[in-house]
Amino acid sequence: MKLDSMHLDILKELGNIGAGNAATSLSQLLNQRVDMSVPEVKLLKLRDVPYLLGGPEIPVIGITVLVEGDGEGQILLLFTKDSSEKLVKNIMAGFPQSEVNDEMKLSVLLEVGNIVSSTFLNALASFTNMKFMPTVPASASDMAGALLDTVLAIEASEDDMIITVVTDFVVQGEMIEGYLVFVPNPLSLAKIFTSLGVSL
Repeated sequence: MKLDSMHLDILKELGNIGAGNAATSLSQLLNQRVDMSVPEVKLLKLRDVPYLLGGPEIPVIGITVLVEGDGEGQILLLFTKDSSEKLVKNIMAGFPQSEVNDEMKLSVLLEVGNIVSSTFLNALASFTNMKFMPTVPASASDMAGALLDTVLAIEASEDDMIITVVTDFVVQGEMIEGYLVFVPNPLSLAKIFTSLGVSL
C-alpha cells in the first residue's frame, strides 16, 4: 500500500471534520466547552499501535465500537489510564464529587467513545459515499499490548495496516491525548482508499 503525504492529508482532514463535529456534540451534551483537533494521522501496522501509548505494558482504557455496513471493522478509542482519568475528571468538574462514582465515570467514557466514533464514521461516509453503522460501544481495560491482542484480533492480524487518528481533547483548559484506531477488514480498507481516489 503506497500512500503519499497528500493521501495522509486527506485522512487528517477527514479526522479534523469528525473531531470538530464530535467537539460540538460533546459540548452540547456536557454543557461546557470541549475542543478537539487531529494533529496527526498515521497508517500503521496493528502491532505498532501500543508504542504510540508508551509501550505494550502501559495500562490503557479502550472504548470499542464494531462497524457494520459497507466498511466492516472496528473502532477503538484509546487512552492511557492517566489520560482517561484526567478526561473524566475535567468533564465532570461541575458535578458534586460525592455523586461521582465508577459507573458514572465509565458512562462518560462510553459516551465520549460513542460520539467520537460516530462522527468520525459520518465524516468518512461523506467522503467515500459508503455506509458505516456503529454498534453500541463497550469498554476494555488492560495493558496496551494485551488489549490490542484480545479486542482487535477478531478483525485483523498484527501485520494488517490500520488508520490511527491522534486526537487531542481540550477540556477545562487541559489538553488530553487520545488515539482513535480504525481497523477495517482488509477488503473494507481497500474499498475506502479506492473511494478516496487512492490506487492500492
